[in-house]
Amino acid sequence: MNRCICGSSLVLVDAVLSQRSEVGPDGVERKHWVGDDLGKITCEACGREVMLDAFMTIQLMNHLIEQREKQVATGDS
Repeated sequence: MNRCICGSSLVLVDAVLSQRSEVGPDGVERKHWVGDDLGKITCEACGREVMLDAFMTIQLMNHLIEQREKQVATGDS
């Protein structure tokens, strides 16, 4: 299901994007992404939990990964 029973297709997503920082012997900090987890997906309009089909879940994860990569590229981590 990609739409809430109230009819809305706008969702709020709780996601955890895990990052690990390491400082090398040269003193330079390096950040590594170690995981992405989707949490609860709720309807923006009414707050009910919304179930997404596999395709939409993959699309959502791709979007989150793209946003993460943009942050890394601009240094906003």
